[in-house]
Amino acid sequence: MRRTPWQRRGGLLAVLVLALSALLPVGRAEAAGPAAGFVHPAGPVHPAECAREGAFNDLGPVLSTLTLMRGVLGTRAGRPVWYSVVAGDDARINVVDALTRELVTTTPMRGAAGAWALTVASDGRLYVGTYNSGRFYRFDPANDQLTDLGQPVPEESFVYGLSIGPDGTVYGGTYPHGHAFAYHPTSGVTDIGEVSPGHRYARATAYNPDHHQLFVGLPGPATLVRIDLATGTRTTVDAGLASLGTLDDLGLDYAGGRVFVYGGGALAVVDAVTSARRTLVDGSTGAGVATYPMDSRGVSPVSPDGAAVYLTSGSALRRYDLAADRIDPVVPAAGTPAVDGPAIGYGWIDGALYGLAGNYRGRGFTYDPGTRRLDRYTLAFAPAPVQLAQLTTGPDGAVYVSAYINGQLARYDPATGRITAQPRLGQVEGWHWRDAAMYAGIYPYGAVLARHTLFTGPTTANDGELLLGRDERIHVQAGGRLFEVDLWCRRVTQIGTGLLFRLTAGHAGDFYSLLRTADSTVPNRLARYVPPPRGPVGLTADRDALAVALRDLPVQTRPPHAAVHADEVG
Repeated sequence: MRRTPWQRRGGLLAVLVLALSALLPVGRAEAAGPAAGFVHPAGPVHPAECAREGAFNDLGPVLSTLTLMRGVLGTRAGRPVWYSVVAGDDARINVVDALTRELVTTTPMRGAAGAWALTVASDGRLYVGTYNSGRFYRFDPANDQLTDLGQPVPEESFVYGLSIGPDGTVYGGTYPHGHAFAYHPTSGVTDIGEVSPGHRYARATAYNPDHHQLFVGLPGPATLVRIDLATGTRTTVDAGLASLGTLDDLGLDYAGGRVFVYGGGALAVVDAVTSARRTLVDGSTGAGVATYPMDSRGVSPVSPDGAAVYLTSGSALRRYDLAADRIDPVVPAAGTPAVDGPAIGYGWIDGALYGLAGNYRGRGFTYDPGTRRLDRYTLAFAPAPVQLAQLTTGPDGAVYVSAYINGQLARYDPATGRITAQPRLGQVEGWHWRDAAMYAGIYPYGAVLARHTLFTGPTTANDGELLLGRDERIHVQAGGRLFEVDLWCRRVTQIGTGLLFRLTAGHAGDFYSLLRTADSTVPNRLARYVPPPRGPVGLTADRDALAVALRDLPVQTRPPHAAVHADEVG
């Protein structure tokens, strides 16, 4: 998980964002963002009100969005409910009735921006691991009481990958020092320590009840560590997981004596006893494969008959037969197996699989293996106030703001006090205006999006991606070799007749700059930029200074923690 806007930006922007970051009233899940034509309750900005030097005019509500990272099924007052955390300022635990699909209650977690980690213990209580505060919470559905259990590991800002043991012990991982920990309601927290030297993310855990072992997943070069909880012995599982590539995200599940390892859009399965990779059978072709395409955040709990788990691939349901290690498409009695996005949570109710799909619309599904009926629907998760990641002033004099992670965009007109929704771009990392068009650098897929119709309505054929694709890869020629680099787009700046794109790679914290000019005879340049301690993190927009910087910075042949493929150029 990446740093927050507050960790990345200077004090002045933080003050401006804070001045803008109060929120819209909560509405239904579909209403993520301001309604078109919404008139700001503060009214238009009057210069006389801001005449005094240093005065700020609180603009009040700007954006409210729906962003769900994970979901887990539990029980409240004898009824099945979904638990999920809606990301934002003071992220909120939402409890939604799984059958009526209505919102039951919301509970804010003060200071938390969101949560990647949720699990339900055998006593029915919910545990939540949050970011950026790195705090650990327990929610009791018997009385809707939230208990702040503190930071399980001091100085850690993210809690990841919660899993549960049969005695009620909760296990998890942390960032930025890569610790694992255990929490028991009676004895409290035990810091298991740094999982593997050099790994800052302990991104996922999976408890093996058959051997009292804890598996911990570490991203970067995909690494799996097994911890014997009785002896403390740690073993790096050599199961060829490097084939998954360099990952920002890595997840684990345990079922049927197997550790399900997923990340980078692929699933690998490791035998929990022998540590060997299991060969998977692609049911569509009958072929044995080492990995299988998977976009869901985990696999489902084991089905009531003990035969299978479920996952999504291409946002369509798949069934994993545990006896045969075979993965087959689900074939519903009617319609297609597609759900409304990658699955982010599952649970079983009366023999039917319930799931949450996608991050931004609160969509759910129910699949009954007996009747093969698949239903899709919306659940009433409540949008939450959000952090604002970026703001810019357009050539029309309006202020544009984007929501952190969610990427919802809004336009505020200072002359009228009117806020209007704009097309969602994705998580904006930087933007630049040129000829009344906006160019926005988008995380995580390294795309630069061009928007020509922000002021006038729907997008047109002129809108779209510029230079970089959505597959997180760019191609640059340097030193007689062609490099394909997995990067995230960060900044967009006009330099003479061209555009400068600043990017960052993986977990290294290094910056790279790609200069693309309108003159096709001028070669693209990829340069590494390591900012000085406490110094600026951006290259100057001055053309001469930029030329010096690109001249002096060596071209990297293998940026650390970024996948690079080189082929000779003819």
